[in-house]
Amino acid sequence: MDEDAVDDVTLLRRTTAGDRDALAHLFDRYAPVLTRVAWVFAATPDEARGIVQDTFGALWDRADSLQLATASLLPWLLATCRDVAQRTVGRVPAGGDPLRWVRGTVDAMSADDRSLCERCVVDGRPYADAARDLGLTVAAVGSRGARPVQRPRKAVMRDGH
Repeated sequence: MDEDAVDDVTLLRRTTAGDRDALAHLFDRYAPVLTRVAWVFAATPDEARGIVQDTFGALWDRADSLQLATASLLPWLLATCRDVAQRTVGRVPAGGDPLRWVRGTVDAMSADDRSLCERCVVDGRPYADAARDLGLTVAAVGSRGARPVQRPRKAVMRDGH
């Protein structure tokens, strides 16, 4: 199966079932975008890497109960990245657009996904609240499957990323 053609919902369901390859594929797909956003909050490369790793750690930990408003995982990941950054480095970006380094990616998204990203990352709204503000239904994606709850931080690393 061509992993690049697999949609986010399918990869999330596989992640829910404990498929680390699916998580690694999501990491490969979205880590570059999240890294650029993490740099808005981080003061050092280690901080930026830690924010991205912790964002994917949150995905792994919450995959079985994750509720998405659209078929794209990116708005949730960006919202979570912002939350992780604020919790771990305690900084809010000083002025400007926190999505400026990924504006091209965000602008290419559907209108709903773009609005979710802006409400979550720029306005600081929680993902579920932003979805409700937009009139979107937040629905469970994965089924609860048996898999380890804790994961080592290195589990989200692939190919030296």
